Amino acid sequence: MSILTGKLEGELEVSASAEKFYEVVCNKPTLLSTVVCPDLIPACDLLDGQWGILGSITQWTYVLGGEAKVAKMILESADSTNNSVTYRVLEGDLMLQFSLFSAKFTITPKEVGSLVSLTLDYIKLGLGVDPPQAMLELAIQVFKLLDAYLINQA
Repeated sequence: MSILTGKLEGELEVSASAEKFYEVVCNKPTLLSTVVCPDLIPACDLLDGQWGILGSITQWTYVLGGEAKVAKMILESADSTNNSVTYRVLEGDLMLQFSLFSAKFTITPKEVGSLVSLTLDYIKLGLGVDPPQAMLELAIQVFKLLDAYLINQA
């Protein structure tokens, strides 16, 4: 493995069902920007295709370190059986530091609630680029807020 290639992983136990979590992450991500956490995800726009359909392209505006950032992403995989979604960044602020950046979310049902696993795969543009720990922390923060929202909707 190259020193520029990396992977960050995180897990979060949530109270919501895997199906409800998957539904938002794959098919209804605009809920994040309109209801769940507009201060962290101010916008999520569909640019091409249909929500939840492979190859659809979305543009996300997110706040990291107090600054608004943008990521244009393609939905690379969506598996409703295993509640798994993978997005790959095509353009935006992350491409200033990474030649490849993808985010995979897998939501595994538990007896009570679910386990959300996050995997960020990346290739840094240079040795001076730090791993995207802040992006992992942002995703965990967003998913905690999503869990609270989904529980309150039950």
